[in-house]
Amino acid sequence: ISVNGVQTCALPIYGKSGTLFAESFEYNLEKKIITAEKNVKFIDKEKNTYYFSKLNADDKFDEIIGYDINADLNKQNLKSGDKFNEFIEPRFSGKSASIKNNITIIKDARFTTCKKTNETDGCAYWNLNAGELIHDKEQKKITYKNASLDLNNVPEIGRAHV
Repeated sequence: ISVNGVQTCALPIYGKSGTLFAESFEYNLEKKIITAEKNVKFIDKEKNTYYFSKLNADDKFDEIIGYDINADLNKQNLKSGDKFNEFIEPRFSGKSASIKNNITIIKDARFTTCKKTNETDGCAYWNLNAGELIHDKEQKKITYKNASLDLNNVPEIGRAHV
């Protein structure tokens, strides 16, 4: 459907950087901008999965801006030589995200490698909270700014300024 140069649809959109799914899409033909809302999911070429409440992107997914992000990272990209990988579910969340040139920047971020079931099973878990998290997919590096460590909901034990 096209109205005033804006097309709407509910099908997946495929790009060179990944695939976008949502209940509602709008595509501005003139600006070549995609807006997605309601159950937004983006799977990048490294098989990292990002969930958003709302997302804006260019039509090639070279630049993405999203809100209320929850991301499940592909643990195979963190593969180690021991059995460590079977016990991890690397993921992060935050208020907003910007993804461009293999760099993801998350505002008001939280990162952990603990399995989601750890919290419900009463097992120990941890979160690294940061004012800003920078994930460089090419370098396989995560940098934290204004970070604090949360150990099983024990109050902050310190704050590192990186």
